[in-house]
Amino acid sequence: PPGGPRNAAWAPPRPRARWAGSHVAVALAGSALMVVLSGLAMGATYGIAVGDAGEATRLTGAAASFVPPVWVAVGLAFSVYGLVPRAAALTWGALGMFVVIGLFGQLFDLPSWLMDVSPFQHVPQVPVADASPGSSLGLLAVAAGLLVAGFVGFRRRDAGAA
Repeated sequence: PPGGPRNAAWAPPRPRARWAGSHVAVALAGSALMVVLSGLAMGATYGIAVGDAGEATRLTGAAASFVPPVWVAVGLAFSVYGLVPRAAALTWGALGMFVVIGLFGQLFDLPSWLMDVSPFQHVPQVPVADASPGSSLGLLAVAAGLLVAGFVGFRRRDAGAA
């Protein structure tokens, strides 16, 4: 306020879990929106090129199959932040590893157990093959487990921990 110190009326207290939940919700919703919109853009572009508007729907659905592994990455980042906040920057290394596995895993002839570390390796090959809900549900379960672990760690953390 003008001429005076800030007080609680300007920034009411929020429960820690609610504060964290709002950030996680934005990360989940924002990433899903970006994945789906990118699929829509690719589908629309391809549909225009081949003269078939139905391609937009087909490729948007195919892109949506990447939402669960993206949410696993969000869950991984939040679980590390909640459980070991000082190591949160290391999640960028995990994301980098996922990219390297996805782009160069077969080229480098990486072992299958290492390839399976990346959640993006478990996405059904839609639209080439039929979608299988099993892998998507499994990835969603992993993402949910990581998010729960992050919330548990975050709630138990000392208020001054960074």
